[in-house]
Amino acid sequence: MNAVLALGVAGHLVLNAMFSLFLLAIAGQNYPGGVALSHLHQLEKGTVGANVYIDNLAAQTGVSRFLELNPTWT
Repeated sequence: MNAVLALGVAGHLVLNAMFSLFLLAIAGQNYPGGVALSHLHQLEKGTVGANVYIDNLAAQTGVSRFLELNPTWT
């Protein structure tokens, strides 16, 4: 009986971890502004001293100062 219970608990933990990773992947797609800023960083890697304007809609959809990868951009 204890083995069945232990197997059930272990199975539940594995399924919970898999489902959490699945939902994390989906949640990452909910922020198109953040994805756009990441693409901008990839496209303009070598650019020094760029000015990037972040409007209200971009700020509401995932762009934040935490995503700044280039310290010379403003």
